[in-house]
Amino acid sequence: DLDKFYQVQTLDDLKELTAGLRTGWVTIDAFNNAEMKLQEVHNFEGLFTLLEHHRFNYIPRAIYETFDELEARKKSLNHVVIEPTLAIYLPSPTYVYVSSAEPRIAQRIEKGLRIMLKNGELEQILNKYYADDIKRGNVKNRKIIKIESTYHIDKKLLEDKTLWHQMSFEE
Repeated sequence: DLDKFYQVQTLDDLKELTAGLRTGWVTIDAFNNAEMKLQEVHNFEGLFTLLEHHRFNYIPRAIYETFDELEARKKSLNHVVIEPTLAIYLPSPTYVYVSSAEPRIAQRIEKGLRIMLKNGELEQILNKYYADDIKRGNVKNRKIIKIESTYHIDKKLLEDKTLWHQMSFEE
């Protein structure tokens, strides 16, 4: 289906193609809110099998998931590739949940993460584990399609740019 993706320039263009998403993923709400075509699949491995059999056009995955997931299944996926011209940008926070009975633990985690953020250690960890995937993703040479996140995000947290990895799209 690569020829179909080469025609995509806008979110409205992407809406003409169907995404395969696993039941329960928070991206389902964002895709539904954006009025995207999607097919829900209950089994993660089934996503790849159904994509191989052209039951939908693509599986949206995070940049750090894409290459490893395809590599792990390359023997059984003869017709699946990583689309080389597009990237979907969908802000997705990562939360650490703790018991409401232990607010001190939440405070300690937040304090520690803010220290790591300030001294650059959190960025170093991110780079250690994800820099290669970001580089392989070649984001600077892709058309970025933005989808609004419907995941519950506290407005103050969303506006605090220090809490979000700032990908320049030129990495």
